[in-house]
Amino acid sequence: MIAAQVPDGIDSVIAKKHEELDDPDTVRLYSLLGGALDWPADDPRFVEAADVMERLMVRAVEAGETGADDGIDDHFVDLLDSTMVESSPGAARLLAILEERGWRGWTRIERVPADRLTREPPPLGKET
Repeated sequence: MIAAQVPDGIDSVIAKKHEELDDPDTVRLYSLLGGALDWPADDPRFVEAADVMERLMVRAVEAGETGADDGIDDHFVDLLDSTMVESSPGAARLLAILEERGWRGWTRIERVPADRLTREPPPLGKET
């Protein structure tokens, strides 16, 4: 699906993914999230996953590797994000934890100033 969005850039996307597999945080994140679809929303591993994701996101922001200039359509990004949230009760919880820390998005992650956060994280088990 990404290749259809950025056919001229897919080789660099794939190369970047291969690079990321040399990063212990990326490997840990994939290891954690591999079974996350079956976790209850209050599973403490979501906090660990958020910690790892935040470290990765901070590095991406510092490297200038975030933002809407990725060539991927905004509606497609919304579709991917909503599909992820609907896949598991814990997925919404993970995004809520990250949003509480000032991050938004899954496919295209961005740093959000605290005064722009629009909602409190939902109580455990009450994700929407």
